[in-house]
Amino acid sequence: MKAELEALSTRLEASEVRRKQAEEALYDFEERYRNLIGGSIQGIFVHREWNLLFANQALANILGYSSVRELMALDDISVVLAPYELDRLTVFRDARKRGGRVPTQYEFDAVRKDGTIITVLNIARAVNWEGKPAIQNAVLDISDRKQAEQRVLDEKERAENYLAIAGTMIVALTDQG
Repeated sequence: MKAELEALSTRLEASEVRRKQAEEALYDFEERYRNLIGGSIQGIFVHREWNLLFANQALANILGYSSVRELMALDDISVVLAPYELDRLTVFRDARKRGGRVPTQYEFDAVRKDGTIITVLNIARAVNWEGKPAIQNAVLDISDRKQAEQRVLDEKERAENYLAIAGTMIVALTDQG
């Protein structure tokens, strides 16, 4: 009987050691995950039916909020969507929930806390969050890039107009000569 109790005690101790090792491994994993997400330049958030479940500081920064806590206080994350984007993004969200074919990467306009409109590149996917379906998003502010692209297009159009005018002038001068 004593040997059986000692064997049981040894097994319990070994089980406790394995449990503590598993807890430490989980803690290490969670810490690495928090550091990875927290240090990202991408805004990362998870929502269900536009209810914000998770957000990182980069998202708060992109949207002009001072903290994740302030951002999480929003009742509905759709308030950061430009009003003309809501219908399109709701269609994407609903199709993604049903397992439909939806672009995983797309751009949309968002509204910062101060009311300015920015363009973000979004990568979205369906996930399980606490055992229920949700949508995970990673966004990057591409407003500067979009403005630079527009300036290039404007310059190209201006150059094409100058060339067209110059060509017309050359033809006119040639006809006069």
